[in-house]
Formats: sequence, structure tokens, C-alpha cells
Amino acid sequence: MKAKGRRRRLSSVVILTAVAVGLTLAQASPVAATRTSVAQLDPQLGPHARDQARHRSDQLSLTPAHSAIIPRQSRGVSTRAAGVASGQRTALSSPLTYRGPLQREVLGFAPYWNLSQNGFWNYNLMSTVAYFGLDVNADGSINTSTQGWTGWNSQQLVETINRAHQAGDRVVVVIKAFDEATINRIVTTSAGQAAINNTINAIASKSLDGVNIDFEGYASSAYPTFKPASPISRRS
Repeated sequence: MKAKGRRRRLSSVVILTAVAVGLTLAQASPVAATRTSVAQLDPQLGPHARDQARHRSDQLSLTPAHSAIIPRQSRGVSTRAAGVASGQRTALSSPLTYRGPLQREVLGFAPYWNLSQNGFWNYNLMSTVAYFGLDVNADGSINTSTQGWTGWNSQQLVETINRAHQAGDRVVVVIKAFDEATINRIVTTSAGQAAINNTINAIASKSLDGVNIDFEGYASSAYPTFKPASPISRRS
């Protein structure tokens, strides 16, 4: 398939895209007595990268996948559904739309180090569950040597997907990269198209509903194509 056609296919499955450059808000100072403006730029390590680093040495209790993934079910009727019935155009006209009773988008991340707890989660309180995640290499291939890949092939992820689908939730996969060299190559070379193709294949292999892109890079002169995040003004 031509590249243009693949881009169209990807756009049809991307329902949530978070291209993160590691920008976070500063914690409010408990001793600030007056309102002051504070500007904050990219941290050198993004928030999800920090969270993952804390679990780098975790011992996973996961088993290989051995059962099938079920299709997403319809659950309840929201006010948006009533809008469709009355002829209004809303997001529910898309086959990728959430099919549960919530009236707002509620996204929950399911990191590989917590998959064994999937039976305790309340999927009725979420509209989208994002599996965190698969690491993309600089050439656009998926890294198959990570714990994220182990989780991807686990029965616990199958259970997570099925429980989410039973609740009418969408399930997406997080495609992530946390170093500047990898991100730079993906966004500036043909490796980007390879990443798109491999993402589409990953979505199809698990009957998922979309993708969440999490690129956390630090703007520097070494990578001029990285646009630095604009300062955030915070009132404290």
C-alpha cells in the first residue's frame, strides 16, 4: 500500500494523540504570599519517563496470552446517543466511539507493571483504556526486548482488553519514545512511515481501537527540528 494510503488508515484509528515533550506544571509554593508569574520549560526527563523509571526493576507476574480478544460491546445510552437518534451529528457516528454510559471522555492508563491488577479496576468509570506501552526504535520498528513487549503478549493484557470491551470502553496502545535521538529520526526520516505501519499492525493484532503517541523529548540545539515548548505562566 502506498504511504499516502497508510497515513489515511492511521488517521482513521488515531482517536487520542498525546505527543508529549515532557512539559509539566510546577507545584504551587505553599509559602507564596503574593501572586507571581513563573515560567517553566521542558524538563530533561518527561513525566511518563520518570514513572516508568521507578518501575524499571519490577518483577512482572505475567503469563503468556492464551485466550481470544472479544469485540467491544455497547453499554447504556448517553445523551449523545439521543442526539444521534434525533439526527444530530456527534462523535457517536464513528465506529471508534465509546459505547458506554459516560457523557465525558475518561482515559485511564494501564501500565505493564500494573496489568496483574486488572481485575480490580472499575472499567465503568472509564471510556478509554490505554495500554502503556510499546517502545518504538529509531528505525520505526517495535522494540521486542522490553517489559512493555512482555506485557503486550500477556494474558493479563487480554483480560484488560476484554474487560474494557465488555464495559463499552475503547482500548488503545501507547507508542512511546523517551530519547531525543530516536524521536528525531522518527520525525525527520522514512523511519516515521515504518513506525506508522508497525503501529497499524499492532492495533490490528489485538483488535484495538486506536493509538496514543507519547514522545517525551527535550528541546536542544542538537536536534533543531524539536520545537521547544512555550513557557507556562503559573500564578501562585
